[in-house]
Amino acid sequence: MKHHKTKSPTHTPPKNNTDASPPPSHEAIAERAYTIYEKAGCTDGHCGENWQQAELEMQSEALSLVEPRTVPGSTASGLPSE
Repeated sequence: MKHHKTKSPTHTPPKNNTDASPPPSHEAIAERAYTIYEKAGCTDGHCGENWQQAELEMQSEALSLVEPRTVPGSTASGLPSE
């Protein structure tokens, strides 16, 4: 039987919008890599490339979900507001 350590709520740091997303799970990357493999016509010999592409795609998607920070008095582009 596996024992999982759990943290008490008092030890959990508060989350905020500036925290980075957790990295994709091994299983999620494997599923994406397999989809890439299928789209490429199930061509063998490219598992490493498919895995890297899956990781890059998923990291890119995670970054696009993070809202850009803005400084008061500026726009999202960082230019001063008029």
